[in-house]
Amino acid sequence: MKVVALISGGKDSCYNMMQCVAEGHQLVALANLKPKDCDELDSYMYQTVGHHGIEMYAEAMSLPLYRRTIEGRSKQIDRYYQPTKNDEVEDLYELLKTIKSELHIEGVSCGAILSDYQRVRVENVCERLGLTSLAYLWRRDQEELLQEMINCKVEAIIIKVASLGLDPNKHLGKTLEEIYPHMLKMSDKFGVNICGEGGEFESFTYDCPLFNKKIIIDDVEKVIHSYDPFSPVGYLNVKQIHLQDKNISNIPLHERLKDLPMKRGCDLQKEILSEASSSETVRVADITVEIPPPSNDNVKVLCRKEGNMFYISNIVSYNNSTLSITDQTQLALTRLKDTLSNLKVSTKNMVSVCLYVRNMADFAAVNSVYKTLFDINPPVRGCVEVCLSRNIDLQLDCIGYINGEDKSTLHVQSISHWASANIGPYSQAVKFDGKIYVAGQIALCPASMTIIEGGIVPQTLLSLRHTDRILHVMAPDCTLNSVLLCICYITKPAYIPVVKREWKKEAKTINIKQYGELESSNHTSLIQCIVVPTLPKHGLVEWLVYAAEHTSQLTELNIVENYSNYKVRIDVIHSTDSQNIFTCKASLEVTSSVGLIYKDLIQCLFEEYDKVLIKMKLDWRSVPLLRIFFPTSIFNYDQLFNDVNRSIESLTDISPVFSLIPVIALDTPAQIMSVCH
Repeated sequence: MKVVALISGGKDSCYNMMQCVAEGHQLVALANLKPKDCDELDSYMYQTVGHHGIEMYAEAMSLPLYRRTIEGRSKQIDRYYQPTKNDEVEDLYELLKTIKSELHIEGVSCGAILSDYQRVRVENVCERLGLTSLAYLWRRDQEELLQEMINCKVEAIIIKVASLGLDPNKHLGKTLEEIYPHMLKMSDKFGVNICGEGGEFESFTYDCPLFNKKIIIDDVEKVIHSYDPFSPVGYLNVKQIHLQDKNISNIPLHERLKDLPMKRGCDLQKEILSEASSSETVRVADITVEIPPPSNDNVKVLCRKEGNMFYISNIVSYNNSTLSITDQTQLALTRLKDTLSNLKVSTKNMVSVCLYVRNMADFAAVNSVYKTLFDINPPVRGCVEVCLSRNIDLQLDCIGYINGEDKSTLHVQSISHWASANIGPYSQAVKFDGKIYVAGQIALCPASMTIIEGGIVPQTLLSLRHTDRILHVMAPDCTLNSVLLCICYITKPAYIPVVKREWKKEAKTINIKQYGELESSNHTSLIQCIVVPTLPKHGLVEWLVYAAEHTSQLTELNIVENYSNYKVRIDVIHSTDSQNIFTCKASLEVTSSVGLIYKDLIQCLFEEYDKVLIKMKLDWRSVPLLRIFFPTSIFNYDQLFNDVNRSIESLTDISPVFSLIPVIALDTPAQIMSVCH
């Protein structure tokens, strides 16, 4: 990918350029925004101190430099950015727009480490220009990262300090290596960011392996901006510099980096395999996918508002020989928007979507229409191929809220080493009312966005790592052990014991780190494995989880009822305080099919479910959207729909909202139905 690097002169933007080169990208230009008529601009977005050295910086790298004066100011300072006239972000947009018109660029190097403010705005600009943000430092451990920069020969001095524990008279002009031990102490003592991500300090890079010439600083002026006794602020104004030739211009950039101890995407395979409990080859058998017969062309849309939430199911697109899949999807999504309108909400209120397709080959066309529904902060999404009836190409259900301002969204679109980017129209996670919804996670290597090699074990470990990292960003104490319900999609029944084993091991490891050897979380996550024909990117496993921000007041309820030739099991996690959490997995298993009448089994399942509600002093108003998974070899869709609807209506006058999802198989061959919410 041809990349323009956003540079401030600091260590982070410099080291991210090195990361881009190490990942095989080509640097074609540098870009910088400079202050107008001052040495330093009070900006939420840009480092401007040290801007006098930027021209020399570009010459040292032998790359063209594009600069623009910052005309705007920090007008739109909300966490989520939308284009705003006269905002300083629009200066970045105009600068990159100019560069794109003159050079064939595809990506933008951005040195963000922890700042959502900066990352979100760079991603917004990139999305509008059809560019990819490359932020390889994003969410790196700061102690490890700063040491890595030093080890990889990033030579920089501190040119601004503005933090408790940093003194302009002592620390300005120190190198990264010199300041590193002090920052470790200040991090322990005051909780400052070791890399200066909280504005503690800023730096100026005078040499690194990408430079053909070293910048020699001849003269600086120390400026004390504030004499605050606790957090004095001061910076160095670079007055005079010159370049010193290094005689390495004939050595390709990637060659200069090959022996440096940098974090690289290609190392992920080795790292994940070293964590794997086993690298055995899992023997898998081919599966014959039964294609269900056509279903009723008038599947009823189910929807309900309950409290501050709404639930919608059975949004489908019917295949039609006269319409393309794009047109069919458009009709289905129009149906969705009409339903939302009747509920007096919009797509902005959607939190979670499950998208089921009959043929994953149609996904690109479906997605091209789906993405038009959303602007910023789209809902999370899980997408799998299931065994839909021959006349249905797409099925969708969703959860959302009516009113509220406490929705928090994580939508990282930058390529990094952290977790897979969400370049599509869905977010990694949404937090609302103490609950965290996470998008379906597959085993994409973050730096390359390709599926990791090695089979089911490394794919399971990597996708679990993505899930855990996303949860941790949404809430500091949130981990896999905070998960209430996990639906694990796999493509072969032989993978079921593998994914369960690896989940258990990862959760135990995290639990020990979090609570210690003798402690444990107060609930066990509900896990349901679902075998489907195909997953996105031809992955082998996808985790779709729902977690609680706080788990201290959660408790479990497990009920098993054995009958002569079948069994009903209901597992519940619920809150004992005001969190209003009620999560359930109900399953139906048969030991012998002789003499079974399936509608009676379904009636029994929901009667037992109703008993659980009564025992917990709840009613059907507490029940959200029910996702009912069933093997196509067992049930007919239309008959099952009628049986489920009839069973629930016999127990309550509250209209149920449920979604029937036909799949290949469930946890065990004996399990013929799983009801999850």
